[in-house]
Amino acid sequence: LGFLADSLGRRRLLLVSGGLTIAGALGSACAFDFGDDHVGIWALLIFWRFVMGFGIGGEYPLSAAHTAEHSRAENSGRRLAWVFVLFGVGPLMASIVVYTCQVSGASGEFTWRCAFGFGAALSVLSLTLRYRLVKNSPRFERVRRERARRTQREAMLDSEGSSGGGAS
Repeated sequence: LGFLADSLGRRRLLLVSGGLTIAGALGSACAFDFGDDHVGIWALLIFWRFVMGFGIGGEYPLSAAHTAEHSRAENSGRRLAWVFVLFGVGPLMASIVVYTCQVSGASGEFTWRCAFGFGAALSVLSLTLRYRLVKNSPRFERVRRERARRTQREAMLDSEGSSGGGAS
């Protein structure tokens, strides 16, 4: 993901990883059974959990890198620590959702579907905030503009060289 984030931008990859997390959580919450031996629901859960895991796996390094790039030197350590502290909030909230469902007498199936659905809802909120608020770092934008100018210059030189470019 590091190479992709460096070439496509942290913002774009944060949106992609958030989308994968939403798709995986929603797919897991809506998984259904098919077939005689109940293998279908397990196959769907494995698939959607893989998608969700891939999305969450992108969240950790991308959000840490994005936070580090947008922090001033005097508070970057504190902000980065908060990023990692907040990663623990998701599992804590999931535990609260499961506990609340169990205490209220909900079935096991409803409980795990509710937990995934709640995770999908939080991921939608997170993705919406990212879409509106997250920007690529000024350094990334500067490097992207320099690459574009270099590519344009090289294309012009190539076209001049292939057309004969000089007077005879």
